[in-house]
Amino acid sequence: MVHLCTYAPTGALVAAPTTSLPERVPGTYNYDYRYCWIRDGSLTVSLLAQLGDARPVSRFLDFVAARLRPETDDKSKLPLQVLYRIDGGAKTSKDERSDISGYRDCQPVQMGNAVYQMHEIDGFGFLADCIHGFVEAGGALEDRHWEVMRRLADFIAQNWAEKDAGTWELMPSQDFTATKVMNWVALDRAIAVAERTGRQAPARWAQSRDRVRADVLEHGWSEKAGAFRQRYGSDALDGTALLIPLMGFLPPDDPKVRATVERVEKVLKLNGLVHRFVPEETPGRPDQPMGDREGAFLMCTMWLAEAWQMLGEPEKAKRALEHAEACRGTNRLFSEAGDARQSPSLLGNMPLLFTEAAYARAAMAVG
Repeated sequence: MVHLCTYAPTGALVAAPTTSLPERVPGTYNYDYRYCWIRDGSLTVSLLAQLGDARPVSRFLDFVAARLRPETDDKSKLPLQVLYRIDGGAKTSKDERSDISGYRDCQPVQMGNAVYQMHEIDGFGFLADCIHGFVEAGGALEDRHWEVMRRLADFIAQNWAEKDAGTWELMPSQDFTATKVMNWVALDRAIAVAERTGRQAPARWAQSRDRVRADVLEHGWSEKAGAFRQRYGSDALDGTALLIPLMGFLPPDDPKVRATVERVEKVLKLNGLVHRFVPEETPGRPDQPMGDREGAFLMCTMWLAEAWQMLGEPEKAKRALEHAEACRGTNRLFSEAGDARQSPSLLGNMPLLFTEAAYARAAMAVG
C-alpha cells in the first residue's frame, strides 16, 4: 500500500489518495489529504527502513532535501512547510465546492489544503527520527540528507520554546506538550546521527535538548490530571501523550508514563477506541461531547496498544489492537478515524498513511 501511495517521479508520499471523506456523518470536517505531509511521509518510510527497505527512504529524503528553503538571517523561518504537492509544489490553496454533492451528501467538497501555511514544527521530530532510523538500519546518509538534519536541529535549537499548531493542527497556537517532546526527539536524533556518521553536532544542540527535557518535565506534567497534559497551563489530556514512551522521551518504567497511559485510556477511550482529545477542553473546538463531533483517530488506539506492550501489559496491548483492527474496511485498509458509536466503521480519508504506519508499528510490537 505504501508503494501505491508513492508518486514515482518525485518520491513523495500522498497522505491519502482521497478528499472530503468526512470525519463525522453528517458533518463539515471534510479535508483534502492528497498531499505529502512531512510528518506522515517520515513515519511511513521510517517503518520501511526498519523492515530493511532503504530505497524509498532515500528517495523521500531526496524529495525533502529539494524542498529546503534557502538559509536566511531570519532564524525563526521554518526550513520546511508542513506539506507539499506530490509534484513538489509549495502552494496548495484551498477551494470549497458547495455545488458538488459530497460523500453521503456531506459538504463542502474541498480542493486544496491551507495547512501548508501553518506554523507547525512537531513534524520535524518525526523527520529527524526517520533519518536516524534510516542510518541505524544501514542506510547511506548523503550530504544533502545531513543538510536536512542540520537545518532541522539548528531551527529547533533556536525556536523550541515557540508555540505552534501541534500534531492536530489546532488554532490558536499553543505550547503543546507533544510538540516539545518532538522537539527533544529532533535534537536527540540529530546528535545521535552526527555521532554515528562522524559529522559535527554543535554544543548548542545538546544544550537545547536538555532545556527542552527540563521544560517538559516542569510544565508538561499535571498533578491534577495525574498525567502529561495536552498543553502547558491546562489539565486537558491528549492522545499524543502516548508518544512520550514511544519516542523514548521517558522509559516505559517511569511512573509518570504508566499514569499517563492509564489516564488516557480512562478519559479518552470510548467503546474501545481512543479519541485524540476532549473537544470542550481543547482550544478552537466546539463545545460538544467526545465522539459526537468527530470519530476516534485510529492512530491513538494503535499508540495505546504499543504503549501497553512497552509497559509489560501484552493482554491490554492485544485488546487495544483488536479494537483498532475492527475498524478496517473490507479491503483491510484503515481510514483516518473510526466511529466509536457504530463499530466497525470508517470515517475520514482513506487509506491514510499515518494510520497504516501506526498500525504496522503496533502490530510488530504486539506480535
